[in-house]
Amino acid sequence: MAGPKTKVRTTPDSDDLDNVVSSCAHNILASNKFPELIHYGKYNHPSNFLNCRGKNKDINMSENTGFQPDGGTFCFKKTPRKPEICYEAKFQGKGGQAGPDLTYKNILILLNDKCGLNPKGKMVIIASGPGADANPEGITKSEKGKFQCFKDLVYQMFGDNVEVYQKVDRWKEQEVMDIMMAGLCKLVGRPYETITAHIVRSVGSKKGMSNFDNLKDVSTND
Repeated sequence: MAGPKTKVRTTPDSDDLDNVVSSCAHNILASNKFPELIHYGKYNHPSNFLNCRGKNKDINMSENTGFQPDGGTFCFKKTPRKPEICYEAKFQGKGGQAGPDLTYKNILILLNDKCGLNPKGKMVIIASGPGADANPEGITKSEKGKFQCFKDLVYQMFGDNVEVYQKVDRWKEQEVMDIMMAGLCKLVGRPYETITAHIVRSVGSKKGMSNFDNLKDVSTND
């Protein structure tokens, strides 16, 4: 008898959204419009990045948990271990709780007022998929939708420190770029502007063009 099959932990739609968000972040850094900022990619946060204040001593959370926002983390160069804005991509299907749960974990790691990396930082979540179908005017949880309920919860807990953008359809590269640029311009105190986004494709796509593989991460030059 055949053993249990390994569950698929990602999908082409999820990969596509991850790539769009990550590519836009790299594109922004490559533009040199924010020389005062440093960007850590999803897998390139320094080993001591998750150091935080414990009850009696500082602890390194990386021994027990991960912190890998899909669009990475932006910090000021003068405070390179203090995250200012993190960008998270989340493709949400109709069922399951993994998406909101994992996103909530990253929010707590960043914004917890007792031991968060930066309780005054900002987590920006860009969600798509059937589970991101939202009716903010709905009364019941079912009417509102899974991610809208999650959005209402984190807004009550963290206010403007969390931003959630959601729609069922695919996010266009330029839409994501504009969201990121608006937040970063506000962070550094400059008037809002935008730049043209690269065109990216999902990992499984055989059509279209992609600049994603050629982009470099500022923190590692990889």
